[in-house]
Amino acid sequence: MPTNHDDVLFVPALVGEELGGHRVNVEWQQSFSNRSAAYYVLIAQNRNQNNAEVTFFIAEEWYSGSASAPQHISKVGRVVNGGYEVTITDVFQYGQKNKAGDGRFVVYHDHSRKPFQHRFVSSIGSIAAGVAQKIAGLFGYGKVADVVANAAKAFVGDYLHNF
Repeated sequence: MPTNHDDVLFVPALVGEELGGHRVNVEWQQSFSNRSAAYYVLIAQNRNQNNAEVTFFIAEEWYSGSASAPQHISKVGRVVNGGYEVTITDVFQYGQKNKAGDGRFVVYHDHSRKPFQHRFVSSIGSIAAGVAQKIAGLFGYGKVADVVANAAKAFVGDYLHNF
């Protein structure tokens, strides 16, 4: 079952070297300009769905940046042992493979950014192998190479959706 509005996610708090293996760069075009931004891709747990694993992308500056920023994850959720609990509201967006919600992933970033869904999916090829393999499974693929090869087919042309 896909993540829905009002679900509560546990997002792990990673630091140091562990965090480095989760950083991706998402590139897109917007208003006739090339854009890019750094994100962390994490595996969250959906508390409303027996801790089902959920792929969670978060803008680098809202995760590892200054905790004083009003958008920092610590300000939209509550700090719990080893991470943050966030309630899915309209500040989050999502992407998915189809209308049934297969492969749904959550994105927390500035909504003025307008990358297509497949830009996030195809970015996982650049993260640590073990993490990438796990996320490939959450997207419904057996291998990371399958994700990258099929991302354009499954997710192309669709912007992220608002919860």
